[in-house]
Amino acid sequence: MKADALAVQRRDKVKTLIQAGTDALQQIASELPPAAAGALFLQAASRQPELLQCSNASIWNTIVTSVQLALPIGGPTGQLFAIPYRNRGVLEASPQLGYKGLVTLFARAGITVSARLVYAGLLNERFFEAGGSEPRLVHEPEMQAASIVRADLTAKQAAASDAADPPEVSDTDVQAALNAQVSHAYAVARHRDRPPAWVVVDREKLDATRRLSRGASRADSPWNDPHSWPAMARKTAILRLQAEVPVDTLDFQRALQIEHHVAEERPMAEFEAGIEMPVTGDEDPTHDAS
Repeated sequence: MKADALAVQRRDKVKTLIQAGTDALQQIASELPPAAAGALFLQAASRQPELLQCSNASIWNTIVTSVQLALPIGGPTGQLFAIPYRNRGVLEASPQLGYKGLVTLFARAGITVSARLVYAGLLNERFFEAGGSEPRLVHEPEMQAASIVRADLTAKQAAASDAADPPEVSDTDVQAALNAQVSHAYAVARHRDRPPAWVVVDREKLDATRRLSRGASRADSPWNDPHSWPAMARKTAILRLQAEVPVDTLDFQRALQIEHHVAEERPMAEFEAGIEMPVTGDEDPTHDAS
């Protein structure tokens, strides 16, 4: 069978899984309808075909996660992503929170969270943290950061080129240069009944988080994509913020459980989604014992 035909067949099987589980998903749905969650997963799979090859259990748990947390998969909001990983010989879809998804979950608990990056080097932004009786966090961002870095790269490229009209600096080159100058990421939480709280993560800890992340060696890891790297750095700061501003809502705790499960590289088939996967006759492969 040709690859295209296999993809269509697998897509149809995923549709069958979603349709068979609609009634069960409806029981836990709040703001995100199950049909929409399933459609968004299939949209993500059209951009990343490996998702269609993932185990039924992992696809089911990813869609359940999306419905339970009322966070859409993929799309412009960047709240939840479905990422294919090979785990003990089985390709699995893993639900991964985007930093905007964490911001949404905090907001539902009445907490406004913002996260920013601090640039050193060429941009040399003013940034400091003061403790004591009146703690402060001060950051004066350079609002024209991208333009300044682009101009610097263009000048360097022109100086190094013999061509009268050197090639234009790409957006990816600019973003990679910006990422290289990040010295810190920080997240701030504001609540009407509490003073602001924040966490600061320095570059060394950001790099360590990237190295220890699942799939860090993969070219398609968001940590290795210059355009996704800023979001991962912000997410790192926001996750650490939870220790300073505990949130006990069920959806936030559920989100943390998923984060830990994925980070520990445990099979998604072992994750207790709380909703039994419908039987469709399409059995999953088993995981290796190792």
